[in-house]
Amino acid sequence: MGMRHSRLIALAASLAFLPVLLPAQQATPAEKTAEQEFKNIQVFQGKPANELIPTMQFMASSLGVSCNFCHAQPFSADTKPEKATARKMIQMVYAINKDNFGGRNQINCFTCHQGHNRPTSALTIAADEPAGAAAPGEGRGPGGPGGPGGPGGRGAQAGRGSGQGRGASGPSAQAILDKYTTAIGGASALAGIKSETVTGERVSYGQSSPETVLRADGKLAIQGSTKSGFDGTNYWSTGGRGGEITSDTVGLLHIERALYPGADIKADGARAFGEQPVGGQSAYVLAIRTPDGAARYYFDKDSGLLLRVVTSTPTFLGGLPLQVDYSDYRTVDGVKLPFDIKVSTHDRMWERKVSDIKLNGTVDPTAFQAPAAKN
Repeated sequence: MGMRHSRLIALAASLAFLPVLLPAQQATPAEKTAEQEFKNIQVFQGKPANELIPTMQFMASSLGVSCNFCHAQPFSADTKPEKATARKMIQMVYAINKDNFGGRNQINCFTCHQGHNRPTSALTIAADEPAGAAAPGEGRGPGGPGGPGGPGGRGAQAGRGSGQGRGASGPSAQAILDKYTTAIGGASALAGIKSETVTGERVSYGQSSPETVLRADGKLAIQGSTKSGFDGTNYWSTGGRGGEITSDTVGLLHIERALYPGADIKADGARAFGEQPVGGQSAYVLAIRTPDGAARYYFDKDSGLLLRVVTSTPTFLGGLPLQVDYSDYRTVDGVKLPFDIKVSTHDRMWERKVSDIKLNGTVDPTAFQAPAAKN
């Protein structure tokens, strides 16, 4: 157990580079705790109900399994031994984080499982590794090339620091933001945007459906096969379970609220990193500090345009990754806006293909209100 414990602690160092959480205060406070909303809750008592389903998704993705790996019917039943094992493992993770990391979610299911239902403690044989995985002498330990959390390892995540960090050669955070502001139309033109109506298609799983996005006064309404938004105080969604909006949905809606991508970024407290690749382009990275972590913004080195945002949304055990990519910038009333937005999470991808954007048109204020609950 001692060696296993040490291995967990060593692996934790690599997790420091995972995308970090959106500020907790951005989420609408849950009205209920997990045990008030769901049946037979034991280790997650007192936790917000709106984070329970994302936490289940986090565990399933970490082990590479589906819900029925632990759950029988009904879901609240304690029929399967895997469910009891999961509870013990969660308690173990909490204890390690409490005793070694001040209670922070530094260790989680993915640390050891890496997408497998049974974690492996055996090193990989060199002959079994893909060609070019690691040259002799480069090392394959935690955080090293090809190791868990390393650049080529399963634990590698978009948005990881380049190692250049604070001393990186390149423009300052303010210079990067100034170039972006100029690239998309200038401060005066951006300040003139008061509302926005976006029409297009949402493409997911090879199927597309009409979608309209409305933004004004810091509020948001997305109208499509389901409806969601922000009324100025609360986030809401008609696709929620039992009226609850989950934390991962809140994280995406917070990004969607902006009249243009990165509208709320400030240079104060931002950290500029060196160049990193985004697709076939090279980008400067800004890490923007928040009360609970940071979000990473990738700006094209040449054009200055924002290419990507990487962050994550909270669960009881760790963050669910969230990546938004922007491309196909076009000029609308003197402002460049993306006409192609791709969203990637831990288990799904979808794309918004924009056909038209209207700025400063009349927007019905009632569109931002959540639909009345059906009896």
